[in-house]
Amino acid sequence: MRIKDMLSSLQIGQKQKELHNLTTIWGEAAAKMAAEDPDFVPLPEYPRPQLVRDMSWKNLNGWWEWRITSFSGKDLAELPLQVLTPASPWTAAGRILVPYSPEAPLSGVGRTLQPGELLWYRRHFFPAELTGGKTPGSADACRLLLHFGAVDQECIVLVNGKEAGRHLGGYLPFTLDITSLVTDGENTLEVICRDVSDTSYHTIGKQRLKPEGMYYTAQSGIWQTVWLEAVPQVYIREIRTDIDYRGRSVHVRAFVSDGSSVSAHLTIPEEDFRPWSPEDPYLYYAELSLKDKAAMLTLLPAEKSPVLPEDFSEKKDTKTEETAVLPSDPNDFVVCRSAAERSADADHAVIYFAMRSFSTGLSKDGTSRFSLNGSPYFFNGVLDQGYWPEGLMTPPSDEAFIFDILSMKDAGMNLIRKHCKLEPLRWYYHCDRLGILVWQDIVNGGETVSTLEVTYLPTVIPPVQTNRGWNARACGRLNPEGRREHIAEIKATLRHLYNVPSLAGWVIFNEGWGQFSTVKLTRMVRELDPSRPIDAASGWYDFGTGDYKSVHNYFRTLEVPEDEFYSEFPRAAVISEYGGLAHPVPGHVRTDKIYGYQTITDPSELKDRFAALQAEIRQLGEEGLSGAIYTQVSDIEEEINGLLTYDRRVNKLKD
Repeated sequence: MRIKDMLSSLQIGQKQKELHNLTTIWGEAAAKMAAEDPDFVPLPEYPRPQLVRDMSWKNLNGWWEWRITSFSGKDLAELPLQVLTPASPWTAAGRILVPYSPEAPLSGVGRTLQPGELLWYRRHFFPAELTGGKTPGSADACRLLLHFGAVDQECIVLVNGKEAGRHLGGYLPFTLDITSLVTDGENTLEVICRDVSDTSYHTIGKQRLKPEGMYYTAQSGIWQTVWLEAVPQVYIREIRTDIDYRGRSVHVRAFVSDGSSVSAHLTIPEEDFRPWSPEDPYLYYAELSLKDKAAMLTLLPAEKSPVLPEDFSEKKDTKTEETAVLPSDPNDFVVCRSAAERSADADHAVIYFAMRSFSTGLSKDGTSRFSLNGSPYFFNGVLDQGYWPEGLMTPPSDEAFIFDILSMKDAGMNLIRKHCKLEPLRWYYHCDRLGILVWQDIVNGGETVSTLEVTYLPTVIPPVQTNRGWNARACGRLNPEGRREHIAEIKATLRHLYNVPSLAGWVIFNEGWGQFSTVKLTRMVRELDPSRPIDAASGWYDFGTGDYKSVHNYFRTLEVPEDEFYSEFPRAAVISEYGGLAHPVPGHVRTDKIYGYQTITDPSELKDRFAALQAEIRQLGEEGLSGAIYTQVSDIEEEINGLLTYDRRVNKLKD
């Protein structure tokens, strides 16, 4: 397939939409390498920076085989495997570039998966590449784990025709122990996916089969890195890192594969203590060792701490070819132990953490404020939905992530609100090391939302924004199974991202999308993570819970929100969305249909309006506002209110 064809293959449902072909410089570079190199591996970097065991791993991104078949069942997860699998090996329809969904141009497919279809993947691998030639599972050999960053929405994984596991939840990672299923020599890996998109109650974010306005192209299947990892017989499955800022210490609990858990504690010497902040994003690295049912945490010297190439931050001009091809080193972390050095009864990993604390409370001026490390801190934030013209929710490269973060810091932002999706762990790692706070949305789900009742009425009639305006039907939360599924995914999301140093708050619901049991769920999130403030209901349908009085204001005069649920300790006031100034840049729009909140055609006027809004926000900060979040990082499809164009080739505040 020619590069031009690959990048213009996007379709919306079964109806071809009139679209302009947009590409980022990173997407162009990836498409070129994919077309020229059959062994090309996109996003080759180590995918789990928070727990780096060693380099005994293999990235399975790259060219896989695919096909699509019809499916009339109600639920993929409940069907016996023999109903789905063919009696003989299946014939591929072509190649797909993992981890790009078939709907994404970089995948090379250009096909939208429909609710009545199954998407099949297939590729081969050799365990001996990771195990030193030893048979996995033997007494002197390692176990073999298969990791998926995310598969949308549900899937069954097969190894050599046998079921390895099933997973439901299109935004969350999962891991399968495939030791007992692999054999010496070549092994076959298959993934069967189903995605009903916005036709059910599953988690969906902003994906739509018929995208328009602020809703975007649906995508399906594998959309984050797939990788193999060789581990000891007994290994660290996951960790929980708790920071005692005042005590200058860190407590790490390691959950072990045998079902047990062990803990380790480390105190930072006073002379080595450095608080983390966006202005000084200092990270500590330590080796976590597991042996004989005990854990030990050893701080690594600063000179041994892993870093990415330092000179990238100075190469932010997206018009240069140098930026597009800047290499990203997959081995940019400390190597703990090689496979040869590792014993079957011990495990070692490098972790990182930061000394910081987040809270809200009364400040000296009598207003409630967000605090970083015990001091009031005004967050000047930006909304980020993380979409790319070539990859949709999947970035074209690791450098593309870095570019967005640095561009927002350069614009004066110190916080990113990650909206309607979860990113790969490397995105959070870059926020940690580059220095920018993160608010994380719980990805929304639920049945169809009433746009009139949930979107338009609260926007124009402020009294509707309290709990008086909420109802389960309008918010798409009548299905009890959907509510149970969402609660489980909230818990999984908190566990997955708990250790991210820069993550400074949770957003449980946004503008009523899939909202239910607000007070109960806020209490649950508080119990699971007491270390971070909570925005329980961003925008409206406020039940008086959480740490913020959180409003969206695109059309009225900006002001400090008043908390009608005032108590002895009022919540901090935030404008959690504002701005949304739509400025279409000729030659850099995806479609001629424009969506935004206020359209500005003159680039100079946009810069002046943005500067005026920033000055207004700073003034409101002196009057009691704790923070504000501008919409948004980049244009996305029809929505043209980004500070960057969708292809990231134009910075509207500079160019």
